[in-house]
Amino acid sequence: MSFKEKVAWVMLVVMVLVYGGYFYSILGALSAGVTVGEIPYRGAMLATVVAVVVLAVAGTIGVTIAARGDDSSDERDREIDRHGAWLGGIVLAVGVLGGMALAMFEAAHFWIANLLLLSLVLAELTAGVRKLVLYRRGV
Repeated sequence: MSFKEKVAWVMLVVMVLVYGGYFYSILGALSAGVTVGEIPYRGAMLATVVAVVVLAVAGTIGVTIAARGDDSSDERDREIDRHGAWLGGIVLAVGVLGGMALAMFEAAHFWIANLLLLSLVLAELTAGVRKLVLYRRGV
């Protein structure tokens, strides 16, 4: 398994666990009948984003230390990164357009913020899964 593939796994696991927990708690509050205005999402969203950054950096450092200097990338890695970023960019663009539509229709800030965050998360998950599939199946 290449260095870049290991980093992709770290990012995917961190994002699924941390953002999964955030969206699970938000959906739990919504299903419990709490109104959107009463959900304290701002602090939770900020803490979630900070947690993802800290865990991603720590995980990448761990993978780098375990690689013992063998963290080189080649043409295959660059091509896989390009394919993943392209597909993730499409997902992100669709989500941002949805967020713009919500803003134009004057939806609550809760919905706009969470849609934009969900778009970012889905874009990164899509890119990560695409990269892992390409590492396993080949470019």
